[in-house]
Amino acid sequence: MSESDGMDDVLDGGLRQSLMIASRIAETLARRRQESQRQQEHQDAQTAHEAQTRLAAERSAAHAALAPVEKDQWWDKAQPSDIATAHAVAEGWKDHDPAALAASEKIRQEILTRYGIDTHDVGADFAYLESGIQTITNAGQVPVQSQDDHKSQLTQASEWAAAHQPKFFADWKQRHGFADTVADAIKDETKLIEHWQSATGGQEETRKAVVEHEKSMQLIAAARVEELRAQAAKLAPEMERHQVPVEYLANPELAQALQTAHTAKTPTAVLAADALVKERMFLIGKDGINGLDMDQLRKETTANVNGAGDSHFGDPEFVKAAKEMHEAKLLAEGGFKGSERRPVEQRYERAEKELFARMEGVGREIENRVTGNDSSRLKDQGLKAESTSAADYGSAEHHGKFAESLQETGANETQIRGRLAAARSEGTHPSAAVTMGKGAAKARKSRAGAAVGSERGKNGRGFVL
Repeated sequence: MSESDGMDDVLDGGLRQSLMIASRIAETLARRRQESQRQQEHQDAQTAHEAQTRLAAERSAAHAALAPVEKDQWWDKAQPSDIATAHAVAEGWKDHDPAALAASEKIRQEILTRYGIDTHDVGADFAYLESGIQTITNAGQVPVQSQDDHKSQLTQASEWAAAHQPKFFADWKQRHGFADTVADAIKDETKLIEHWQSATGGQEETRKAVVEHEKSMQLIAAARVEELRAQAAKLAPEMERHQVPVEYLANPELAQALQTAHTAKTPTAVLAADALVKERMFLIGKDGINGLDMDQLRKETTANVNGAGDSHFGDPEFVKAAKEMHEAKLLAEGGFKGSERRPVEQRYERAEKELFARMEGVGREIENRVTGNDSSRLKDQGLKAESTSAADYGSAEHHGKFAESLQETGANETQIRGRLAAARSEGTHPSAAVTMGKGAAKARKSRAGAAVGSERGKNGRGFVL
């Protein structure tokens, strides 16, 4: 029996196993957080404040755990257990935190590219998910630290199968005895343990995995504290100049701005970097170190942007654009103009353009699934027709031209009626829902942030500066 045969399959199986356990961990942690949030609604102010503080700390720890996934060097060296931990954190927080949503997509793409495993398929396989087999990280052998666990589980599975399903166990023993490779033998053992755990319930394994995950997160949080202290020592002059508390370094954009200021060589470069630091300090003062959570961003965006809905917030690029729009809006209200190369108004307009592009993409994807027509010509012509000026948008002439353009693509009557019905449901051109005047930053320059926030809260809808 060659020990090298099938090793890639065993390694991929080990990673898949770790990811599926991580998916169950993510579900458990997400349920706990949701329950905690529900309880906060019925607590007194002091207790609710303490719970909110704990939630913010957990969110910061999640950010620390996910920060490395953006670096290729981390992926080159990461063990399956490291990847599984990051996957669990991202999946557990992606419905609550924009950064976690972006990280979940990054993790999915990296795992798909490097290992051929789609994390979208992992969570549904509960037979694997409930298995307690540890990740296989070297050539066809269970790692030394997990050999005892593997043997113990195999013994328990064998004893249970012999007592409760003797025919099944006899067939398994025969197949296991004739395994051609070490990899095949390990796979057979894995299947037996999975069968045992599926039949007897895998709740205990999940509970143990959650406990181990929480220990890992505590270690990550402690390491992050030390990392921030070291970073603070390095950036001390810039932090003192801008009066930046150490804990603010957990905000990656601020940390990057301070680093830029630290390495700036010319007076012009220093001024530009300092301006970025001031912007970030202002935004932290408004949104906190971690920024808006997903619920806050969803509420603001759906209230202010015509056509935005819950379905769009599963798209990391849409969420990124919504966050950038929100931040540009706050900066304009606070009197910030941005740099000559990236004025605040331009940043807002670019984010707005991307937001509507992502909305259009999601809408057309749904339409193509419903109609079965994925024609690029239909897409291009539809986009051309819908680019009509805001003044003509929604008029009979606009709808007539829109219908004609769709007919030219070969769309059938059902498709045309569906597109027209959707177009008529929009009373105004989407771009009219969110506007920003040319003198936006200047107009807000003399207004106090508190007054602006109060007005925004009363107004509720629209963004007109």
